[in-house]
Amino acid sequence: MVSNNIGQIATLYAQQSGLRHIVFGGSFIREHPYTVATISAAVHYFSRGEVQPLFLKHDCFVGAIGAHLKGRESDAAAHGGAAHGGREGGHEQHQPREVSS
Repeated sequence: MVSNNIGQIATLYAQQSGLRHIVFGGSFIREHPYTVATISAAVHYFSRGEVQPLFLKHDCFVGAIGAHLKGRESDAAAHGGAAHGGREGGHEQHQPREVSS
């Protein structure tokens, strides 16, 4: 029953947003084929086949990737340009300078 609710709510949000795919991941579905099948059936039923559910097989680092991408957006906004402030490779280019002793 919970899996059907997840499928229905996700479908409603996807339809409101004009999305054609929903990506599911996490320990609730990992290695639980019955849960995946139930969510998939619910999405197909409630969307009349217009929305496709996708299930991540390796989702352990999704949060870290999202945080990394969000950090790049914040860096870009702070530097007023593309991610990494317009610098190639994400590293600041330092000009050599003489150091007096």
